[in-house]
Amino acid sequence: MTLVLPTPRLALGVAFVAIVTALSPLFPVLLGFALALAAMLAGAALADVVLGPQSHAIRVSRLVPERLAQLIPTPVTYVLENISAARLLVRAVDGSDHRLEIDPQPFSIVLDANESSHVAAAWTGIVRGDVTLSRIDLAVRNAIGLFERRYRVDVPAQIAVVPPHGVLDRGNLATRNRLTAFGLRRIERIGAGTDFDRLRAYTPGDSFRRINWKATARRGGLIVAEDRAERSQHVIVVLDCGRLMSGRIDQRSKLDYALDAALALSRVCLLAGDSVGFCAFADRELRWLGPKSHSSQFASMREAGYDLQPLACESDYARAAGSLSKHVSKRALFVLLSDVFDPDQVRETVGAFRLLLGNHLVFLALMNDAAFETAAATEPRDRASAFEAGTALALLDERRHAVARLRSLGFDVKDVAPSTLAGATVESYLSIKALNRL
Repeated sequence: MTLVLPTPRLALGVAFVAIVTALSPLFPVLLGFALALAAMLAGAALADVVLGPQSHAIRVSRLVPERLAQLIPTPVTYVLENISAARLLVRAVDGSDHRLEIDPQPFSIVLDANESSHVAAAWTGIVRGDVTLSRIDLAVRNAIGLFERRYRVDVPAQIAVVPPHGVLDRGNLATRNRLTAFGLRRIERIGAGTDFDRLRAYTPGDSFRRINWKATARRGGLIVAEDRAERSQHVIVVLDCGRLMSGRIDQRSKLDYALDAALALSRVCLLAGDSVGFCAFADRELRWLGPKSHSSQFASMREAGYDLQPLACESDYARAAGSLSKHVSKRALFVLLSDVFDPDQVRETVGAFRLLLGNHLVFLALMNDAAFETAAATEPRDRASAFEAGTALALLDERRHAVARLRSLGFDVKDVAPSTLAGATVESYLSIKALNRL
């Protein structure tokens, strides 16, 4: 459907004719001039309507990538083609979506007859997930410019807004150097483990449980089986997608920062040769990927998590812990990315994930709010600021108490700002590996 609307140029012409006509009683000579102007304006308007253009005169398309990294401007190209025989002024507005920012919006371009042109723009994905655009709104004027034709062109596009990965790519070399420094890449440690290494003669001090009786019978002397520590250990990244992860800091939710940390950790684990699994939960299990050590597991995790959003519900930690204990039987490092500091919630978390401590290692990566630290450190200047400082101090004390309680019960805990969560999580994993705690 085409909507034809008058332009400011037509309004200006009509206003001028009206002024001349109003002055004609005072200056009779102006009456003929006013009639001539009115006739010319009417003729121009008629010509504008007849000349068009038709709605199919402009063809438009987009050259867009399949993925946008969240909050990183990505170049996009619009291709506009004028297939009419007239020179046209075109204004275009892409379909709006609050999850996507387009700059410039709208944009204008003049196209000569049978000319095509490219317009550069930048798209910025604000919220992770799939963004669908269906149309582009066009406003077209011919050279006369008294009327504007407005219509919509169907130009469907679907784009996935994914977590930014540039920082991870830039840190790849540094990560590899750290892994080598820690001795975590392609290492083999002789000792306790489940991977068979060799048979050897019994020596005093060897456990009788290691005696290989079949080999002993064949060789006529005590033979023990020696294992080597597993090179591929299990790391399960557990992502909380409940209500508390919806808090926003610097345009991003806490879940965004947690997902960044999950992907950064998974990449480092895979470089170290470990098997990585992924679980996302809220009041139920949302995603599950069994642990794998293949490099393709990183892409699988990114695909599984890029569209996750915080749910408006309380997370069921007991249900998540029970599900994880069924999924994973081999000793593993569970990394829970969450935000829990309320005393009641700490009790619930401890009561649930403490069940995993018997056979596994559990690391809690929590996000604090730097605004509390700032408010607590600011000297009060009035009653309102004193109240804010007191509230911040109470919340910080409550959080420190919760973190101390978690540590006393055997959990590894890191409580950091969301912007440093990824680095702190990777550092903690490297330390755990370096100390052979897993």
